[in-house]
Amino acid sequence: MSITWKPLVAGTLLTATADLYYTATGSNVTATITQASLYNKTAAAVDVFIYLVPSGGSAGDPTTVVKKNVAAGASASVPELIDHKLANGGKIYAKGLDVSLTISGAEHA
Repeated sequence: MSITWKPLVAGTLLTATADLYYTATGSNVTATITQASLYNKTAAAVDVFIYLVPSGGSAGDPTTVVKKNVAAGASASVPELIDHKLANGGKIYAKGLDVSLTISGAEHA
């Protein structure tokens, strides 16, 4: 088994809709989240939602892991994501207009 440490989501600006930002793909690839952070560059507080979606699933209430209000100009850690595992085909969706999302972790193959 090999382990590749990498940014799973690398400083990406979120939109107002739940969009796909990461998929654990490849031959038997799984992923572990080790750190996650948000930065709100806007002049107003923003609600951010992060969803961990199994293969074949969709982003919505049942797959919501985080709902966090990020103050204007502020950063926030997301400890709720740490140590979550994504099975092969598992996905990370998120929404929160103009908030930057960074998630680090490892892929296992």
